[in-house]
Amino acid sequence: GCAMMLSACINLIYCSEEKFAVVFRREISRCLRNTAKRNNSGRMTFSDPIGQPEKSSALRQFKVLETSSEHDLDTVLSLAAEISGCSLALLSFIDEEGERFKSKIGFEVSELSLDHSFCVHVVSGGEPLIVSDTVADQRFCKNPLVLNPPAIRFYAGFPITSDGRAVGALAVCGCQPRQLSAQQ
Repeated sequence: GCAMMLSACINLIYCSEEKFAVVFRREISRCLRNTAKRNNSGRMTFSDPIGQPEKSSALRQFKVLETSSEHDLDTVLSLAAEISGCSLALLSFIDEEGERFKSKIGFEVSELSLDHSFCVHVVSGGEPLIVSDTVADQRFCKNPLVLNPPAIRFYAGFPITSDGRAVGALAVCGCQPRQLSAQQ
């Protein structure tokens, strides 16, 4: 379990950004399936778009929002932060009520309103989002997370999908504008 996941993540150091995203999505999906089994819900049903009540009920049925942080997810998130060289990282899920962090590094809050969420852009777009300088991006330049601590200046988010639809994001953030390297 964890040893295989760690091995796959360590191999990512030398992989392309595309492979990085694919492997992390696969490992997070595996961890979430394990969470479902532990919660006796048995299956993942994240198939409804943001803003529809069915999505929220599906997330609740899966019980991913009501459970505490998972060690496997914390491990994946730590590796993402280390590989990317970022001091902030999070794994979040989005429903019509907001963004909830399942695992986080460097963030004090456990949830955000959709108005302040970076990850909502990843989920609604269904593809990775990399913002090299949040101050220069009109979507984020007035965001309280940019203007106040933690003062996010770099953001890279990768969608977590189920049944082909984004339901959350794995994201890494930094306090300086930057780019991800090919190795990251």
